[in-house]
Amino acid sequence: MADPDAAAYAEMIARQRRLNALQAAADEQRATAARAPEPPSGAVREKDYWRTHPGIAESFVPVWGSAREGIADAYERDVIGALGNGVLALSDFVPGSFFVKGLAKGGLKLGGSHTWSATRKWMGKRGTLDAGQHGHHGMIPQGGWGRHVPDWFKNQPPNITAMPSPEVHGRIHGRYAKKPQYDLIQRYWRGTPDGAKSALALLASRSATAADSSGERQ
Repeated sequence: MADPDAAAYAEMIARQRRLNALQAAADEQRATAARAPEPPSGAVREKDYWRTHPGIAESFVPVWGSAREGIADAYERDVIGALGNGVLALSDFVPGSFFVKGLAKGGLKLGGSHTWSATRKWMGKRGTLDAGQHGHHGMIPQGGWGRHVPDWFKNQPPNITAMPSPEVHGRIHGRYAKKPQYDLIQRYWRGTPDGAKSALALLASRSATAADSSGERQ
């Protein structure tokens, strides 16, 4: 006599086997993910850097500041903001801008290595810096947020201020020979390249937008 429950029992066994197979696959995926190496902390910081908006000082840097704002806007899917900042970045290439003036005067290093050591030697050969004279990165620093800026961009003559003495350079960055660091105004005046000072009107035209963006993010 046939078992009336045989079909139902077989279906239950088949269903349980399918569930077991799905569970095993899920366990294998979790185990594989656990064995996968984590991305380097530097790579994570690099990705986070491009997702965040620049500070006020960085947003003022010609080309770079607006480009950084635009990339952060794109990550946030702010199409209008990304396009607007893209236009501002391109505007730094129009005739008369700080960046184009440097290019027109042959003041940009376009070939070879762009390490600071190589650029410093190049500037020495061109007479932009005297032998042994310090050069200060006036707008885009070498450290801090400047570490994320490519060498070919930040190690350019328009970003370098010739220092009258090692003491002046030292006191821009901190205490030097038992003398205090310069105050903010002195650091700006002594450390900012002359070309950038003359472009202050151009940079100030963005101050309202930059300050408003900064306020919204706080």
